[in-house]
Amino acid sequence: MGDAEAICEAVTRANMRFVPIKTPEQQSGLVLHRTRHLLIRQQTAVINTIRAHLAEFGIVVGELSNLGQGRTTVRQHLERSSARRDIIVHLRFLILADRRFAAVE
Repeated sequence: MGDAEAICEAVTRANMRFVPIKTPEQQSGLVLHRTRHLLIRQQTAVINTIRAHLAEFGIVVGELSNLGQGRTTVRQHLERSSARRDIIVHLRFLILADRRFAAVE
């Protein structure tokens, strides 16, 4: 009932300002912006997860912009660890995220 009351109240006010409806182009731009923002947040979260996992083994990694180098680092330092597989899964996720980000652009 609250929504109906609010609508009735808004209609009866003379000084009420109404917002114009967004065009499909404007809505598309907002969707694109939100999608990019989501992909960047996901990518950042995965990178931070990989760094945290590697730090547990005493491996300090700078930027993970070069994913091939990151995969090589993981293979070299964690040859006999069961965590190796899981971290490589995260690296593969980053590769897919890069492809999705390129597709959005």
